[in-house]
Amino acid sequence: MRQKASQPWLALGMSRATWYRLGKPQTKPERPMTQPLRARLMNVSLRSLQRGERVTRSAPGLADQVAAGALKVGRAERLLFSPTFEEMRQKAVNETPQRRSSGGMAIVRLTHIDGKLPNLALMKIAAEHRRRGDSVVFTKHVERSMFEPTYDRVYGSAVFAYDHSLARVATLKREFPNAVVGGTHNLANPTTVEAVLGNEETAPLDYSIYPAFDASIGFTQRGCRLKCGFCVVPKKEGKNRSAATIAEIWRGPPHAKHLHLLDNDFFGQPRDQWEARVDEIRAGGFRVCFNQGINVRMVDDASAKALASIRYTDDSFTRRRLYTAWDSLGDEERFFDGVATLERYGVPASHVMAYMLVGYDRRETWERVLYRFKTMAALGIRPFPMVYGDRRRKLPLGGASQRLAHRTLGDFQRWAVRRAYVVAPFEDYDVNAKGAASSS
Repeated sequence: MRQKASQPWLALGMSRATWYRLGKPQTKPERPMTQPLRARLMNVSLRSLQRGERVTRSAPGLADQVAAGALKVGRAERLLFSPTFEEMRQKAVNETPQRRSSGGMAIVRLTHIDGKLPNLALMKIAAEHRRRGDSVVFTKHVERSMFEPTYDRVYGSAVFAYDHSLARVATLKREFPNAVVGGTHNLANPTTVEAVLGNEETAPLDYSIYPAFDASIGFTQRGCRLKCGFCVVPKKEGKNRSAATIAEIWRGPPHAKHLHLLDNDFFGQPRDQWEARVDEIRAGGFRVCFNQGINVRMVDDASAKALASIRYTDDSFTRRRLYTAWDSLGDEERFFDGVATLERYGVPASHVMAYMLVGYDRRETWERVLYRFKTMAALGIRPFPMVYGDRRRKLPLGGASQRLAHRTLGDFQRWAVRRAYVVAPFEDYDVNAKGAASSS
């Protein structure tokens, strides 16, 4: 009896002709994001959307005021075409020297260049300058807007060394040549924010520059036991040491009992200290995100048992997630020994997300990269590639398929992060497709 042919286009809700025209997709392509569609999704008129985009392009400072509800979008647009607009801008520019000459406060610009979490360095800078009585302007725009004054000091902080981040750093420096720009995007610069400000690691944070952020953020320890060549932590932070208690990090009520711990080696601090921090977390009923990861290669019975006893989560505090890393193929045995230890104490591999450094090892090939990836994925671990250097770089094949010869590290990162591997192997991945894009 003849079997019925597979009809994958029906599952995607499209005709056979459309399925072939789109190149036999395995997931339904999303509708193109047109202006009318964006307006409907945002529940605004098309005219309001167009006005908002015009204001954002021409005057980011006005756009910030619209976003904050201090200015209507129509009023902001009219200001752009007002004959007094340039006069108003010039007045704002001239305002600072007059205030400075009269002995008034300084005006400081803080620029959040990249990253979705609040920037701890900028929070410390804001707190210190406000303590001095200065005026602090916080923005995520690297370009100078038309109404901006002349600043006494401009700071910027960038975490990542991706092309987009480095381009934003370059733009900020072009707009503000005297800007002080720090962060881990520049591995050659070990300068810390404490050295710039001349204060302590435990200096207070100004959370007001991130008004939508309700969690608490900080370090219980600084430094790391390891000295990885690709990492700036040993140079910037030195030897492992305890830094703060949970009580010192949490902001207290009415804020959520959610903690972003930025520790680079939580279990590297003295055992009595990390045990005390775990007791605080457990007794206080905190949810904790170890954003920088736990060193699973050095996990033992005591640390695995401690982790299993607390509510570890992802950075949205909604899913069970424990971050770690597998950066070198040579660490395979130690890595999976650590995973097995976690599982013995009740932390399943499916809770683990492993940052996966690619592009650093000179011996790296696609065969070696995919071996690491597939070995983790087979256990239910979620690999998350972190590209070292140029994302457009290709790798030698090793024993991998010739079809990977044109693939880049950026292609691999996108395929993995969007979880497109659940529907297509890497060699079949369409780099223009959306992928599965699941966060589970």
